[in-house]
Amino acid sequence: MSIDVLPDDVLLSIYDYYVGEATDVEGWRTLVHVCRRWRNVVFGSPRRLHLRVAWTNKSHVREKLDVLPRLPIVVSGNCDTIACLENIKAALEHSDRVCQIELMINQQQIPREDVLVALDKPFPALTDLDLSLCPTSYPELLKSLGASRHLRSLSLGGIGIPQFPALLAFSVDLNSLHLHDIPHYRYLTPDTTATALSGLTGLETLSLRFKSFQTDHQESHHLLPRSVLLSLICFDYEGVSEYLEALVARIDTPVLERLGITFFRQPTFHTTQLLWFLSRIPEMQELDKARMKLANPEVWIEFSSSDFSLSALRLGISSEKPERHFPCLARFFGLPFNILSTLESFYIVACPHLEQYRWDRVENAQWVELFRPFVEVKNLYLSKEVTPHIAPALQELVEKSVTEVFPTLQNVFLEDLLPAGPVYDAIMQFTTARRLSVAL
Repeated sequence: MSIDVLPDDVLLSIYDYYVGEATDVEGWRTLVHVCRRWRNVVFGSPRRLHLRVAWTNKSHVREKLDVLPRLPIVVSGNCDTIACLENIKAALEHSDRVCQIELMINQQQIPREDVLVALDKPFPALTDLDLSLCPTSYPELLKSLGASRHLRSLSLGGIGIPQFPALLAFSVDLNSLHLHDIPHYRYLTPDTTATALSGLTGLETLSLRFKSFQTDHQESHHLLPRSVLLSLICFDYEGVSEYLEALVARIDTPVLERLGITFFRQPTFHTTQLLWFLSRIPEMQELDKARMKLANPEVWIEFSSSDFSLSALRLGISSEKPERHFPCLARFFGLPFNILSTLESFYIVACPHLEQYRWDRVENAQWVELFRPFVEVKNLYLSKEVTPHIAPALQELVEKSVTEVFPTLQNVFLEDLLPAGPVYDAIMQFTTARRLSVAL
């Protein structure tokens, strides 16, 4: 059967699949240029096909207005010149049709007032907003966003919002909230955050990433009522430990499945409330695999009960010199949430571009400090990049106490290690000594 004689409903099903698989917002444009019938079928079902018009900083907005029907508008681009700004402003004039905004604005080139004027209006059809200001600023931004009551996804970067609670009070349908490069903690205190989040009953994804390494002293919030985030599945945090301690003391997340934490380097880490918080999450109680990854400028450990594509828990430290501070990861574990009690497999790997010379400076005692809490590990996996750094520490234990770390270890798996040379000899001495100690 020729496609020309297919009924319209069959064609529509084919188009629906085609548009759904397209990566371009305007993937449907290919269809309407085939023939008049296809054009009529496509434009006759704009909701079914989720038709949208993409207007970028380089689009000729006026020309599109003349030839296209009234479809929802996606506005996106990097606003770094006056010409780009004029294109974006022309698109934002049609605020009743704008459904998605994704903008990065370089304020060194663009007057901030022009940006605010263009955005300071109701967007009743808006469902997704992703706005980043570079460099960081503190504008009184988005006063009219309360009219965007259908907002589902909100991402703000480099923006301090004093009216944050009021902003979220209108966004009751919010499903995803990402705040990154937050300028200062005073714009988003733990109490403010917990209270604001309590009204977002459908929130599934939350990301809080601070830019400043400084924090104000946080008072105890243990006696205040907790906000229960019934739908939250993913939570990502980057900042100082004091802020997270105060926040998790104020929230409960009964269905949380994935938690990612990156602490800025500090002299001490406060994790008492974090451990209690983790102990209340069912998904975190039976994780039997851990993978430590060495990178720059961050080192982290992630935990999973299956593969690491969907790690349940990720703990990391961000530092200009991660090779000096990675043993601090061992301080995150303990009662009441002793995740290491169920851990059987421990992988240690490195990012492809690891600066090896840095890790050559790590003392054997630092590796031992990291390994000591992993008392239930039975299987140790070492990638080819990290084995030369770890082997000397394991060899040194042969002369002291070979069971000082990994007392229940049964297997050591090495990636691409040739059976010759000092690294291989060091590993063999360790494994041989372990077998003899078990035999005794």
